[in-house]
Amino acid sequence: MVTVLEGINAATGVEVVAYERFVVGRRAGQSSSAAAGERTRTMVGEVEAWARGAQWRRVYARSAAEVKPWATDLRLAAAGLLDLTKGMRHARDAARHALYCAVRDLGLADPLSRRAGAR
Repeated sequence: MVTVLEGINAATGVEVVAYERFVVGRRAGQSSSAAAGERTRTMVGEVEAWARGAQWRRVYARSAAEVKPWATDLRLAAAGLLDLTKGMRHARDAARHALYCAVRDLGLADPLSRRAGAR
């Protein structure tokens, strides 16, 4: 996995990483297998270690409960991300985190704001 992440970094020069923090709870217990939670925690740990490995990279980890109420389908559509993630639930969740980070942490305009051209 780290090889894939380094390849993405070499091709794009990733400076900001936003991802969903794994929260152990009722929904995590409903996974398709008992090992799914462990694999997810391992993967998140690898991403976090890679992301924090570069001093210049900013890392933002947030729970779904923090991001989803704001990063609605309406906002994703206004940002042009809803159709791109059609049928891909996890990609759509990743888009929510990316949009939330872009607006909240990087100062981009809220796609529903007048500043972004919304009416």
